[in-house]
Amino acid sequence: MAIGRPFLLHFSTKSSSGLGDARVNAFSFPDNDGGIAMHFCLSGEYTPRAINNIMENPTTNRLEAAEKLIEAAGGKLISMYSMAVDGPSVMVIFDVPDPTVAPAITGVVVAAGAIQNVKLVRLFTQDEIKVVRQHAAKLKAAYSPPGS
Repeated sequence: MAIGRPFLLHFSTKSSSGLGDARVNAFSFPDNDGGIAMHFCLSGEYTPRAINNIMENPTTNRLEAAEKLIEAAGGKLISMYSMAVDGPSVMVIFDVPDPTVAPAITGVVVAAGAIQNVKLVRLFTQDEIKVVRQHAAKLKAAYSPPGS
């Protein structure tokens, strides 16, 4: 994603029922292919069952499995890392066009018994954070902290 890309207000009326499902997403930015993308980071520890399965087939490619799931959800795998935090762990960074899809992806992986102690974090590009900061600056005067 190029720095300095303009903020985009995305309005969609697509619906499978044909009745129109209006959605406005104020924090969406074009991805490199011109589509709308939201970045998420999913991290978690492999379960003992998953670790045993991986040890039985050490050349297994979990990247392909992650990519297949994310693409089935309309998203794109950005990167995937293995970690050694509290045991064998994984971190997957991906884009999805709909923010409700990210928790669904997480639920599928957890329900399958692959990972535990999961964290799903919405990542913001620097362009998005610039817009967030602009909103915060405008809203600051409207808030009274406790004790004021």
